[in-house]
Amino acid sequence: MTMDTEIFSNAARRVRRHHVWRACPDDRWLLNRMWAELQERIGTGKGRRVLLIGHDFDFLSDAFDGDLVTRIDPGHSSHWGNGLRCEEDQLMVEPESYDLVLACGTLDSLHDVPGALLLARHALKPDGRFHAAFFGSGSLPLLRSIVQQSEDVPVARMHPQIDVRAGGDLLTRAGFSDPVADTEEVLVRYPAWGRYMADLRANGIGNCLRDRYPATRGLVEKWRKRFEAQRDGAGRATEIFGLVYLSATARAATIS
Repeated sequence: MTMDTEIFSNAARRVRRHHVWRACPDDRWLLNRMWAELQERIGTGKGRRVLLIGHDFDFLSDAFDGDLVTRIDPGHSSHWGNGLRCEEDQLMVEPESYDLVLACGTLDSLHDVPGALLLARHALKPDGRFHAAFFGSGSLPLLRSIVQQSEDVPVARMHPQIDVRAGGDLLTRAGFSDPVADTEEVLVRYPAWGRYMADLRANGIGNCLRDRYPATRGLVEKWRKRFEAQRDGAGRATEIFGLVYLSATARAATIS
């Protein structure tokens, strides 16, 4: 993929992931919700080799007691402790080396999602399982309304979103078997602009586009006023997070 077709900035993705690392664990509740759902879907096991794409910040430590776990993240640094820095579409692991691959909270800001899924399949042993979760289509209508209606000159600030049907198609294109894609809609009612922004930051939601335009204080103030205008009679503005979940099996995990 050439630079002309890359819409995301790896540097910006690293910054967003560091916001997640610095956040209070309770403020990462959206990411933790997705991790918990993935944990529910994989069940328990002993002695598995597990690859986590997107650091769980040890949220799943107890779930993998007895398993050998490798954590990678596009923003990882030595301050994080266990884990390695790695872009998901440049994954370098031995083929057929993992029983389970989980990807959470990063695929929605990646240049080459089909390539990342293909590499994940290659990393799995035959009959190994892949599960992913990310913010997908239908997410952030409040933020889109605030941003798009407050710009004097419209510029790209919001990411394209993957819908649940496209997610299933991507699994098939990557050579997975038994692809399943489903979605969960989470509605949150925010009492204040500051709390809203803090939640977005803590869960890695932000502008990772390669072509970014700095927001002036005046523009951010416009956004805040737009948020205030969206509050209901109870003083709260409602945001929607569309969580997309993917699952599949690597029945033939050899590199073609």
